Amino acid sequence: MLGIDEIARKLPSVLFVTTTNFIEAIDEAFLSRADLVMHFALPSAETIAKILQHALEELAVQWPALQPLAKEKEQIGALAALCEGWNGRQVRKLVLAALAQRLEVAKDPAQLKFDDLREAARKKGGVEWAGDAAPSSKELFPDVPEHLKHDHDHGHDHKTRRMR
Repeated sequence: MLGIDEIARKLPSVLFVTTTNFIEAIDEAFLSRADLVMHFALPSAETIAKILQHALEELAVQWPALQPLAKEKEQIGALAALCEGWNGRQVRKLVLAALAQRLEVAKDPAQLKFDDLREAARKKGGVEWAGDAAPSSKELFPDVPEHLKHDHDHGHDHKTRRMR
């Protein structure tokens, strides 16, 4: 707070702009220094549908096979209803999460389906690991030279070690 007060005193023409999706975490002392506080509502289902459509259209530029998805207004509207209460960032990231739901879609985004989008929405934009346990780094990279390996159980303090 002292830093903000100091800058405001020395440089009165400086404009601070801050944003948050978690207003409850903002200190009252910080808010009291603001000349203007604007609250924006979460996007409506209609706005969510527009965000999803735009994200799909952007994806279709790179993968033209996805153009029909971006034109499915009814399916996009139903998907938007699943995302009510989400902020804009969460909605935009839903498409990215959907791309990671299935390995074949991650390898070829042109295979994205509304089922992938609905599954990602069901998981609130998260991705669940499906299948066997992920391989260990030793299994993935068996030929790493010994001098490059880092054993976490060798007695030094990680807080003071610097990587170069």
